[in-house]
Amino acid sequence: MINWHVILHICSSEIQYLYLKRNFYRIPTQRLIILRQYPLLYVLTTIYTYLPTQNIQSTNWMTMRFKPPPPDSPIGWRVEFRPLELQLTDFENAAFVVFVVILTRTILSFGLDFRIPISKLDENMKRAVKRDAVNTEKFHFRKSIIPGDDDETDGVTSMPNDYDEMDLDTIMNGKGAFPGVIPLMKMYVNSLEVDVDTRCTIQQYLKLIQKRASGELLTTASWMRKFITSHPDYKQDSVVSERITYDLLVACDRIGNGETCAELTGTLSSRTTRDLLSCPIPQAVKRKSESEESSTKHSKQN
Repeated sequence: MINWHVILHICSSEIQYLYLKRNFYRIPTQRLIILRQYPLLYVLTTIYTYLPTQNIQSTNWMTMRFKPPPPDSPIGWRVEFRPLELQLTDFENAAFVVFVVILTRTILSFGLDFRIPISKLDENMKRAVKRDAVNTEKFHFRKSIIPGDDDETDGVTSMPNDYDEMDLDTIMNGKGAFPGVIPLMKMYVNSLEVDVDTRCTIQQYLKLIQKRASGELLTTASWMRKFITSHPDYKQDSVVSERITYDLLVACDRIGNGETCAELTGTLSSRTTRDLLSCPIPQAVKRKSESEESSTKHSKQN
């Protein structure tokens, strides 16, 4: 357990002076936590508590979160993927969820190593929030993610020559000696015994993310910007009128309810799934779910 008293982290001298002058650190039941220049004051009844750990994790980790086991719970240690955003269609949301699940299994199966210094991760986040970053920015990423590919690293410390700047297309799809994350995920899927329908559906999901990373398909943000800037009422003055907003929401609603938008999802095809947009769940998963529900109902009846 940690004795959380006063944590002043990367905050301006003015903020430090203000809070220390007020003698916050001398109040035994109050703890001051300042992270990334955002002051957060928590009133706690005890010095030793699990809550501040979660609060610090929530404010400090933007892409992944290392979650310790909750008190008095059988849940073990967890790693949470955090940077995903809600998409317009069920197909897109299913694609990203499945992507994360398969990525975790690929990491565990192949022992992939994505470690880079946190300072480089912070720099990546600054670049990632820029407009059209998926196509214009480069990100710090480890050059050798497969164990044994690089004899220069000691396996413990990440050295400057262990990582490089790559565009998202290279990171996801691979280029030259770098294998790419998604090709490794496909290798993992191919090593499994899955039916044709599930395999085809997974391929559609991964293809969507591959094309988003390469710039062949628009991200939701890029599509929205394009919709607004090409709207007849837009005057190139950064003013989004009520009419433009209404038309955008109507278009989003139509896409969310099944209208095809090739700029966002491309052309979908599958040997056994007629319409992935309206049926984004693999048939194998549906059959398993239906079987479990049937078993549950049978057990209750008995």
